[in-house]
Amino acid sequence: MYLTLPTEAVTRWAESMRLQFQRRSEMAARPLVIVQFTGVLGDWYSPEAWARPSLYLRPDWLSGLQRLSSLAQTALYLDLPRSKTLAICALLKANQVHVDAIYKPRGRKYRYLQDYSQTISDFGVNAETHIVTLAALNMDVSEVGTPWERIYCPAASLKARICVQGLPTAGNRVGVVALVPNPRAQEVQTGVRFEELVQGLSEVIQTGTSLKAAFRRLLRRAKGSLEASELRYRDFPGRRETGIAKTRGRLRLLMLQPAAQPGNAYIHIDTDALVSRPKSLC
Repeated sequence: MYLTLPTEAVTRWAESMRLQFQRRSEMAARPLVIVQFTGVLGDWYSPEAWARPSLYLRPDWLSGLQRLSSLAQTALYLDLPRSKTLAICALLKANQVHVDAIYKPRGRKYRYLQDYSQTISDFGVNAETHIVTLAALNMDVSEVGTPWERIYCPAASLKARICVQGLPTAGNRVGVVALVPNPRAQEVQTGVRFEELVQGLSEVIQTGTSLKAAFRRLLRRAKGSLEASELRYRDFPGRRETGIAKTRGRLRLLMLQPAAQPGNAYIHIDTDALVSRPKSLC
């Protein structure tokens, strides 16, 4: 059974657009995991300059999404043109993968920041205690130093100084931001399977444990494939020039970095082979 949107839900938001909402009633008490598509689940690009851009997904994307859907509520953010968005929705439907909601970013001054207010309102949850965001880290992890250096590169152009795609904006005190290294940002593209990322995340969203308690446990633990750090926004060196000057509170970062496996970082998906594509998402 699907839950309906709250009666006070606003139909139009400045920085996001709801494309689909099919929230499962039996998962309403579980955490909400927001997945930024580009760099986390896959990408739509051309490996060769002469080839037409096409869809690429992480290995084990299907089993990983199915596992994630069994652990938590899920919301997918697709920063893609309509035709490509429809193709991905058709792919999910053809493989019987359920996503509770799909959104499209829009009207953003800074492409690396995302206002999740619409999603928070639609699901009616406490963002600080119930939401985990899977965001792409657009930086070579071999060059990463301090926690702030994982998300901020002062030597880059102003638009590229924030290296995280999907960092919450002011007012969105999302519980945990899990950083997933973007394969295309690495010097050598090695593949981390999506199911491995979900396995690592399961330590935070497991049944019966609050996000805060799980994160605190990781903070006390020795570094491994999961590395937790808690930062104060007021200490961020580039807060005034990057659009997050008004952000308050703390940023809870979780570095998801399972050991990369030899092989392709992405696998090609033939969207032309899909028998039918939906003409609309709702």
